[in-house]
Amino acid sequence: GTAHHGGAATNVRRPSEERSVGEVMIGFLGDPTISVGDGDLQDLVVAVSQTAGTKARRVAELLVYLAAHDGTSTRGEWLTDISPDKALSDGYVRNLILLTRRSLEAITGDPDLLAYDKATQRFSLAERVTTDWKQFQSATSVGEPVRLRAALRLIRGVPFGVDPDPWTSARGLSYVVGDAITDASLALGEFALDDGDPQLAAWAARQGQLANRYDQGLWRILIRAAGDHSARQQMWNELHALLGVDGDPVNEIEPATL
Repeated sequence: GTAHHGGAATNVRRPSEERSVGEVMIGFLGDPTISVGDGDLQDLVVAVSQTAGTKARRVAELLVYLAAHDGTSTRGEWLTDISPDKALSDGYVRNLILLTRRSLEAITGDPDLLAYDKATQRFSLAERVTTDWKQFQSATSVGEPVRLRAALRLIRGVPFGVDPDPWTSARGLSYVVGDAITDASLALGEFALDDGDPQLAAWAARQGQLANRYDQGLWRILIRAAGDHSARQQMWNELHALLGVDGDPVNEIEPATL
């Protein structure tokens, strides 16, 4: 296939020091992906559709939901978040669990990556299933520039993808993830500017903007990292155009940005 040639999501590598051989990683710091060991990232919906067929989107959603909730959730919590208006039948849920297990087995060779305890009605992903979000949190916990850089390399696009399911914002999860990315970008941007590395500062800010393009702290890093008047003017015009889409740019620009 084309996995080794294109710039598609299939060909993205994680920092090698973060990987372990038997690990299955579900990624949602961009369009949802899955990877096994040292393998390339695969688009999650495409990967599960080989087994799940027309239910691929629902299977991918269950996996991302569990991954985003530390690998576990009760059936009640999950249903309330993903289907607040419509009850899903027992048969439907049973079928979905089966399809999800089979899909994971087809991709990884392991039939035991998803457990469902009927007594407690709790879903759990196996220990060897991790996420790019966990890796991001681990890398940013120290606050060192080299670790912040490794963390920000994990950001591939808008968290949960450009067309996220409603539950990602229902209880504020996408905002928690977005804020953490913004904080890491601002921290690395400041480090880089202090260190006389405007190129790294600009990269850090652009990675942050994948999660939150309206944060003016990130725009201020870009303006400060700009090498000359015309580059600054370009940033200013870009910010103006962005704010102009939703309303009045003049009133929305923060004093610090001015």
